[in-house]
Amino acid sequence: MGFWEVIAIMVVVNGVATVFKSRGRHGVESGEIEELRHRLEEQGETIADAQTELADQNLQMEELHERLEFTERVLAQLKDRPEIGPGHQ
Repeated sequence: MGFWEVIAIMVVVNGVATVFKSRGRHGVESGEIEELRHRLEEQGETIADAQTELADQNLQMEELHERLEFTERVLAQLKDRPEIGPGHQ
């Protein structure tokens, strides 16, 4: 089970627990069920947005990693290159 699935389950459990706490031992009314559904949909959208943002950040990190590796290779080549110029023959 992935991180986001655990978060989603926690959100659902928290929403259901909130409704039951507000009603005590009484039954849940249909209006409360609709409110709960609405809240869960909003939270689901929030999770989807967070997943999208995380995926975008992952792509940015991969690009930065590639750039870093390229820079390291260039610096290594410059370090290994013999110096040419006055006094260096």
